[in-house]
Amino acid sequence: MKKYLLQLFLVIFILSISSNAQNLLNGPECVSYDSLNNRYIVSNYNDGNIIAIDSAGNQSYFKQRSGHALGNCIAGNTFYTSIGNTILGLSLDNPNDTIMYLPITGTTQMDGMTTDDDNNLYVLASIQAKIYKINLLTQQYSLFVGAGISSRPQDIIFERKNNRLLVCSWYNNSPIQAVDLNDSTVSTIVVTTTGNCDGLAMDENGNYYFSTWLNNSVYYYDSTFNNPPILFSSGHNGPSNICFNNKDNMIAVPNFNSNSVDFIPINPASVEEEIIQPENFNLYQNYPNPFNPSTRISWEAPISGWQSLKVFNLLGKEVAVLVNEYRPAGEYEVEFNGGNLPSGFYFYQLKSGKYSKTLKMLYLK
Repeated sequence: MKKYLLQLFLVIFILSISSNAQNLLNGPECVSYDSLNNRYIVSNYNDGNIIAIDSAGNQSYFKQRSGHALGNCIAGNTFYTSIGNTILGLSLDNPNDTIMYLPITGTTQMDGMTTDDDNNLYVLASIQAKIYKINLLTQQYSLFVGAGISSRPQDIIFERKNNRLLVCSWYNNSPIQAVDLNDSTVSTIVVTTTGNCDGLAMDENGNYYFSTWLNNSVYYYDSTFNNPPILFSSGHNGPSNICFNNKDNMIAVPNFNSNSVDFIPINPASVEEEIIQPENFNLYQNYPNPFNPSTRISWEAPISGWQSLKVFNLLGKEVAVLVNEYRPAGEYEVEFNGGNLPSGFYFYQLKSGKYSKTLKMLYLK
Protein backbone atom coordinates (compact mmCIF):
# COMPACT_ATOMS: atom_id res chain seq x y z
CA MET A 1 0.00 0.00 0.00
CA LYS A 2 2.83 2.39 0.87
CA LYS A 3 4.52 1.63 -2.44
CA TYR A 4 1.28 2.32 -4.30
CA LEU A 5 0.79 5.65 -2.48
CA LEU A 6 4.37 6.68 -3.26
CA GLN A 7 3.92 5.86 -6.95
CA LEU A 8 0.64 7.78 -7.00
CA PHE A 9 2.31 10.75 -5.32
CA LEU A 10 5.14 10.75 -7.87
CA VAL A 11 2.63 10.73 -10.72
CA ILE A 12 0.76 13.66 -9.16
CA PHE A 13 4.03 15.48 -8.55
CA ILE A 14 5.23 15.05 -12.13
CA LEU A 15 1.89 16.21 -13.48
CA SER A 16 2.03 19.20 -11.15
CA ILE A 17 5.47 20.40 -12.17
CA SER A 18 4.63 19.79 -15.84
CA SER A 19 1.49 21.90 -15.48
CA ASN A 20 3.28 24.70 -13.59
CA ALA A 21 5.98 24.83 -16.24
CA GLN A 22 3.37 24.94 -19.03
CA ASN A 23 4.56 21.64 -20.40
CA LEU A 24 3.65 21.40 -24.10
CA LEU A 25 4.99 17.88 -24.57
CA ASN A 26 2.26 15.31 -25.20
CA GLY A 27 3.60 11.89 -26.06
CA PRO A 28 7.02 13.12 -27.27
CA GLU A 29 8.05 10.61 -29.92
CA CYS A 30 11.19 12.05 -31.50
CA VAL A 31 13.70 14.85 -30.91
CA SER A 32 16.25 16.55 -33.18
CA TYR A 33 18.89 19.12 -32.31
CA ASP A 34 18.67 22.35 -34.31
CA SER A 35 22.32 23.50 -34.28
CA LEU A 36 21.53 26.67 -36.28
CA ASN A 37 19.28 27.96 -33.49
CA ASN A 38 20.70 26.05 -30.49
CA ARG A 39 17.42 24.35 -29.61
CA TYR A 40 15.69 21.00 -29.73
CA ILE A 41 12.57 20.29 -31.77
CA VAL A 42 10.23 17.53 -30.59
CA SER A 43 7.40 15.68 -32.36
CA ASN A 44 4.31 15.00 -30.24
CA TYR A 45 2.54 11.78 -31.11
CA ASN A 46 -0.62 12.39 -29.09
CA ASP A 47 -1.65 15.82 -30.41
CA GLY A 48 0.62 16.18 -33.45
CA ASN A 49 2.11 19.48 -32.27
CA ILE A 50 5.79 20.25 -32.85
CA ILE A 51 7.52 21.76 -29.82
CA ALA A 52 10.74 23.80 -29.62
CA ILE A 53 12.88 23.67 -26.45
CA ASP A 54 15.53 26.38 -26.08
CA SER A 55 18.84 26.12 -24.22
CA ALA A 56 17.17 27.30 -20.97
CA GLY A 57 14.50 24.59 -21.19
CA ASN A 58 11.71 26.95 -22.24
CA GLN A 59 9.09 25.36 -24.48
CA SER A 60 7.15 26.97 -27.31
CA TYR A 61 5.04 25.85 -30.25
CA PHE A 62 7.15 25.40 -33.36
CA LYS A 63 4.06 24.29 -35.27
CA GLN A 64 0.55 23.48 -34.05
CA ARG A 65 -1.28 20.85 -36.04
CA SER A 66 -3.33 17.69 -35.66
CA GLY A 67 -2.37 14.08 -36.37
CA HIS A 68 0.25 11.77 -34.91
CA ALA A 69 3.76 13.20 -35.43
CA LEU A 70 6.41 10.47 -35.29
CA GLY A 71 9.98 10.56 -36.62
CA ASN A 72 11.81 13.75 -37.49
CA CYS A 73 15.15 15.08 -38.65
CA ILE A 74 16.76 18.34 -39.76
CA ALA A 75 18.50 18.85 -43.09
CA GLY A 76 19.88 22.26 -43.97
CA ASN A 77 17.30 24.84 -42.98
CA THR A 78 14.34 22.44 -43.02
CA PHE A 79 12.69 20.37 -40.32
CA TYR A 80 11.11 17.13 -41.61
CA THR A 81 8.60 14.99 -39.74
CA SER A 82 6.26 12.10 -40.51
CA ILE A 83 2.50 12.48 -40.00
CA GLY A 84 0.66 9.26 -40.79
CA ASN A 85 1.61 8.43 -44.39
CA THR A 86 2.80 11.98 -45.14
CA ILE A 87 6.22 13.63 -44.94
CA LEU A 88 6.04 17.26 -43.87
CA GLY A 89 8.91 19.73 -44.33
CA LEU A 90 8.88 23.07 -42.49
CA SER A 91 11.31 25.99 -42.66
CA LEU A 92 13.35 26.44 -39.47
CA ASP A 93 13.14 30.21 -39.95
CA ASN A 94 9.39 30.29 -40.53
CA PRO A 95 7.49 27.11 -39.61
CA ASN A 96 4.44 28.45 -41.46
CA ASP A 97 6.45 28.05 -44.65
CA THR A 98 5.75 24.50 -45.83
CA ILE A 99 8.69 23.20 -47.86
CA MET A 100 7.29 19.71 -48.40
CA TYR A 101 3.94 17.97 -48.11
CA LEU A 102 4.41 14.51 -49.60
CA PRO A 103 2.02 11.57 -49.05
CA ILE A 104 3.66 8.15 -49.60
CA THR A 105 1.15 5.91 -51.35
CA GLY A 106 0.56 2.47 -49.80
CA THR A 107 1.87 3.34 -46.33
CA THR A 108 0.00 3.91 -43.08
CA GLN A 109 2.59 4.93 -40.50
CA MET A 110 5.87 6.57 -41.47
CA ASP A 111 8.33 6.81 -38.57
CA GLY A 112 12.10 7.28 -38.26
CA MET A 113 13.98 9.25 -40.89
CA THR A 114 17.47 10.41 -41.80
CA THR A 115 19.37 12.11 -44.65
CA ASP A 116 22.57 11.25 -46.51
CA ASP A 117 25.16 13.54 -48.14
CA ASP A 118 23.40 13.50 -51.52
CA ASN A 119 20.15 15.31 -50.68
CA ASN A 120 18.20 12.13 -50.06
CA LEU A 121 15.77 11.55 -47.21
CA TYR A 122 15.18 7.96 -46.05
CA VAL A 123 11.96 7.18 -44.16
CA LEU A 124 10.76 4.02 -42.44
CA ALA A 125 7.29 2.68 -43.17
CA SER A 126 6.91 0.99 -39.78
CA ILE A 127 3.84 -1.17 -40.41
CA GLN A 128 5.02 -2.35 -43.82
CA ALA A 129 8.70 -2.72 -42.70
CA LYS A 130 9.98 -0.84 -45.76
CA ILE A 131 12.30 2.09 -46.46
CA TYR A 132 11.41 4.87 -48.89
CA LYS A 133 13.92 7.22 -50.49
CA ILE A 134 12.98 10.83 -51.24
CA ASN A 135 15.02 13.17 -53.41
CA LEU A 136 14.86 16.47 -51.54
CA LEU A 137 15.59 18.49 -54.67
CA THR A 138 12.82 17.02 -56.82
CA GLN A 139 10.58 15.72 -54.00
CA GLN A 140 10.18 12.45 -55.90
CA TYR A 141 10.13 9.24 -53.89
CA SER A 142 10.81 5.56 -54.57
CA LEU A 143 10.82 2.29 -52.65
CA PHE A 144 14.42 1.72 -51.53
CA VAL A 145 14.07 -1.44 -49.40
CA GLY A 146 11.01 -3.64 -49.85
CA ALA A 147 12.03 -6.71 -47.84
CA GLY A 148 14.50 -7.88 -45.21
CA ILE A 149 13.86 -5.23 -42.56
CA SER A 150 12.85 -6.61 -39.16
CA SER A 151 9.21 -6.19 -38.12
CA ARG A 152 8.10 -2.77 -36.87
CA PRO A 153 11.25 -0.73 -37.56
CA GLN A 154 11.36 2.40 -35.40
CA ASP A 155 14.41 4.51 -36.16
CA ILE A 156 17.07 4.94 -38.82
CA ILE A 157 20.38 6.82 -38.98
CA PHE A 158 22.97 7.49 -41.69
CA GLU A 159 26.50 6.23 -41.07
CA ARG A 160 28.86 8.19 -43.29
CA LYS A 161 32.07 6.19 -42.86
CA ASN A 162 30.49 2.97 -44.19
CA ASN A 163 27.96 4.66 -46.49
CA ARG A 164 25.07 2.77 -44.98
CA LEU A 165 21.88 3.13 -42.98
CA LEU A 166 21.38 1.59 -39.55
CA VAL A 167 17.91 0.51 -38.44
CA CYS A 168 16.50 -0.59 -35.07
CA SER A 169 13.16 -2.35 -34.52
CA TRP A 170 10.62 -2.88 -31.81
CA TYR A 171 10.16 -6.56 -30.98
CA ASN A 172 12.08 -8.55 -28.35
CA ASN A 173 15.68 -9.39 -29.28
CA SER A 174 15.26 -7.39 -32.46
CA PRO A 175 18.45 -6.75 -34.42
CA ILE A 176 20.25 -3.60 -35.43
CA GLN A 177 20.48 -3.91 -39.20
CA ALA A 178 22.57 -2.24 -41.90
CA VAL A 179 21.40 -1.18 -45.35
CA ASP A 180 24.10 -0.67 -47.97
CA LEU A 181 23.40 2.57 -49.85
CA ASN A 182 25.13 1.26 -52.97
CA ASP A 183 22.78 -1.68 -53.58
CA SER A 184 20.15 -1.47 -50.76
CA THR A 185 21.08 -4.93 -49.42
CA VAL A 186 20.14 -5.61 -45.79
CA SER A 187 22.34 -7.36 -43.25
CA THR A 188 22.21 -7.90 -39.50
CA ILE A 189 24.97 -6.23 -37.48
CA VAL A 190 23.99 -7.43 -34.02
CA VAL A 191 20.99 -8.90 -32.22
CA THR A 192 20.22 -6.78 -29.18
CA THR A 193 19.77 -8.54 -25.88
CA THR A 194 16.88 -6.22 -25.01
CA GLY A 195 14.59 -5.48 -27.94
CA ASN A 196 11.70 -3.02 -27.81
CA CYS A 197 14.13 -0.53 -29.36
CA ASP A 198 12.71 2.86 -30.30
CA GLY A 199 15.63 5.18 -31.04
CA LEU A 200 19.13 5.22 -32.54
CA ALA A 201 21.90 7.82 -32.38
CA MET A 202 25.62 7.99 -33.08
CA ASP A 203 28.17 10.25 -31.36
CA GLU A 204 31.33 11.83 -32.79
CA ASN A 205 33.46 8.86 -31.73
CA GLY A 206 31.39 6.33 -33.68
CA ASN A 207 29.56 4.86 -30.69
CA TYR A 208 25.97 3.75 -31.30
CA TYR A 209 23.22 4.46 -28.76
CA PHE A 210 19.82 2.81 -28.68
CA SER A 211 16.81 3.34 -26.42
CA THR A 212 14.71 0.45 -25.17
CA TRP A 213 11.33 0.35 -23.45
CA LEU A 214 12.09 -3.08 -22.01
CA ASN A 215 13.87 -1.57 -19.00
CA ASN A 216 13.51 2.15 -19.81
CA SER A 217 17.21 2.59 -20.55
CA VAL A 218 19.71 3.72 -23.16
CA TYR A 219 22.65 1.50 -24.10
CA TYR A 220 25.57 1.95 -26.47
CA TYR A 221 27.79 -0.23 -28.64
CA ASP A 222 31.32 0.75 -29.55
CA SER A 223 32.20 1.29 -33.20
CA THR A 224 32.98 -2.38 -33.82
CA PHE A 225 29.74 -3.83 -32.42
CA ASN A 226 31.95 -6.66 -31.16
CA ASN A 227 31.46 -6.00 -27.44
CA PRO A 228 28.22 -6.36 -25.45
CA PRO A 229 26.07 -3.22 -25.16
CA ILE A 230 26.98 -0.97 -22.24
CA LEU A 231 24.36 0.75 -20.10
CA PHE A 232 24.52 4.51 -20.70
CA SER A 233 21.53 5.79 -18.70
CA SER A 234 18.45 4.43 -16.97
CA GLY A 235 15.33 5.67 -15.20
CA HIS A 236 13.62 6.91 -18.35
CA ASN A 237 9.91 6.45 -19.00
CA GLY A 238 9.18 5.16 -22.48
CA PRO A 239 12.43 6.38 -24.12
CA SER A 240 11.62 7.10 -27.76
CA ASN A 241 13.61 8.37 -30.76
CA ILE A 242 16.81 9.83 -29.31
CA CYS A 243 19.32 12.24 -30.84
CA PHE A 244 22.93 13.37 -30.38
CA ASN A 245 23.77 17.03 -29.75
CA ASN A 246 27.30 17.51 -31.07
CA LYS A 247 27.60 21.05 -29.67
CA ASP A 248 27.11 20.06 -26.03
CA ASN A 249 28.12 16.41 -26.45
CA MET A 250 24.95 14.90 -25.01
CA ILE A 251 22.13 12.52 -25.81
CA ALA A 252 18.54 13.81 -25.71
CA VAL A 253 15.94 11.19 -24.68
CA PRO A 254 12.19 11.87 -25.13
CA ASN A 255 10.09 10.15 -22.45
CA PHE A 256 6.86 9.22 -24.19
CA ASN A 257 5.06 8.18 -21.01
CA SER A 258 5.99 11.15 -18.80
CA ASN A 259 5.91 13.99 -21.37
CA SER A 260 9.49 15.06 -20.80
CA VAL A 261 12.93 15.02 -22.40
CA ASP A 262 16.11 13.98 -20.57
CA PHE A 263 19.48 15.45 -21.58
CA ILE A 264 22.41 13.15 -20.69
CA PRO A 265 26.04 14.36 -21.03
CA ILE A 266 28.48 11.98 -22.71
CA ASN A 267 31.91 11.26 -21.31
CA PRO A 268 34.23 13.70 -23.16
CA ALA A 269 36.77 10.90 -23.55
CA SER A 270 36.09 8.38 -26.29
CA VAL A 271 34.49 5.16 -25.12
CA GLU A 272 35.44 3.55 -28.41
CA GLU A 273 38.37 1.66 -26.86
CA GLU A 274 36.38 0.54 -23.83
CA ILE A 275 38.33 -2.13 -21.98
CA ILE A 276 36.70 -1.91 -18.55
CA GLN A 277 33.46 -3.82 -18.69
CA PRO A 278 30.52 -2.42 -16.69
CA GLU A 279 30.30 -5.48 -14.45
CA ASN A 280 33.69 -4.48 -13.02
CA PHE A 281 32.18 -1.18 -11.88
CA ASN A 282 29.04 -0.82 -9.81
CA LEU A 283 27.20 2.47 -9.48
CA TYR A 284 24.19 1.97 -7.23
CA GLN A 285 20.83 3.69 -7.05
CA ASN A 286 20.91 6.49 -4.50
CA TYR A 287 19.19 5.95 -1.14
CA PRO A 288 16.76 7.22 -0.13
CA ASN A 289 15.06 7.99 -3.41
CA PRO A 290 13.06 10.24 -3.50
CA PHE A 291 15.11 12.29 -1.01
CA ASN A 292 14.88 15.47 1.02
CA PRO A 293 17.23 17.12 1.56
CA SER A 294 20.08 14.61 1.24
CA THR A 295 20.77 11.16 -0.19
CA ARG A 296 23.66 8.69 -0.32
CA ILE A 297 25.36 7.55 -3.53
CA SER A 298 27.67 4.54 -3.50
CA TRP A 299 29.83 2.75 -6.05
CA GLU A 300 32.62 0.22 -6.50
CA ALA A 301 35.76 0.80 -8.56
CA PRO A 302 37.87 -2.27 -9.51
CA ILE A 303 41.02 -0.30 -10.34
CA SER A 304 42.78 2.85 -9.19
CA GLY A 305 42.27 5.95 -11.29
CA TRP A 306 40.75 9.38 -11.59
CA GLN A 307 37.10 9.28 -10.53
CA SER A 308 34.44 11.86 -11.20
CA LEU A 309 30.92 11.92 -9.77
CA LYS A 310 28.74 14.82 -10.87
CA VAL A 311 25.08 15.77 -10.69
CA PHE A 312 23.15 17.27 -13.62
CA ASN A 313 19.67 18.71 -13.99
CA LEU A 314 17.25 17.56 -16.70
CA LEU A 315 18.75 20.05 -19.16
CA GLY A 316 22.14 18.39 -18.78
CA LYS A 317 23.57 21.34 -16.82
CA GLU A 318 26.07 20.49 -14.09
CA VAL A 319 24.75 21.43 -10.64
CA ALA A 320 27.20 19.67 -8.29
CA VAL A 321 30.63 17.99 -8.29
CA LEU A 322 30.73 15.32 -5.58
CA VAL A 323 34.04 13.69 -6.47
CA ASN A 324 36.79 14.75 -8.87
CA GLU A 325 40.10 13.20 -7.82
CA TYR A 326 42.42 10.21 -8.08
CA ARG A 327 41.27 7.30 -5.90
CA PRO A 328 42.51 3.74 -5.36
CA ALA A 329 40.30 0.77 -6.14
CA GLY A 330 37.62 0.25 -3.53
CA GLU A 331 34.07 0.87 -2.35
CA TYR A 332 32.88 4.45 -1.90
CA GLU A 333 29.88 6.42 -0.70
CA VAL A 334 29.17 10.14 -0.69
CA GLU A 335 26.30 12.31 0.44
CA PHE A 336 24.49 14.68 -1.90
CA ASN A 337 22.48 17.52 -0.38
CA GLY A 338 19.88 19.17 -2.58
CA GLY A 339 20.38 22.45 -0.75
CA ASN A 340 18.69 25.27 -2.61
CA LEU A 341 18.03 23.28 -5.77
CA PRO A 342 14.43 23.11 -6.96
CA SER A 343 12.42 19.92 -6.62
CA GLY A 344 12.59 17.57 -9.58
CA PHE A 345 14.57 14.83 -11.30
CA TYR A 346 18.36 14.89 -11.46
CA PHE A 347 21.02 12.65 -12.98
CA TYR A 348 24.23 11.57 -11.28
CA GLN A 349 27.07 10.34 -13.46
CA LEU A 350 30.17 8.34 -12.53
CA LYS A 351 33.22 8.48 -14.79
CA SER A 352 36.53 6.71 -14.44
CA GLY A 353 38.86 6.48 -17.41
CA LYS A 354 36.67 5.51 -20.32
CA TYR A 355 33.90 4.15 -18.10
CA SER A 356 30.72 6.20 -17.66
CA LYS A 357 27.33 5.43 -16.16
CA THR A 358 24.35 7.68 -15.38
CA LEU A 359 21.39 7.11 -13.05
CA LYS A 360 18.32 9.17 -12.22
CA MET A 361 17.07 10.41 -8.82
CA LEU A 362 14.20 12.52 -7.51
CA TYR A 363 14.49 15.43 -5.07
CA LEU A 364 11.28 16.38 -3.27
CA LYS A 365 11.14 19.39 -0.96
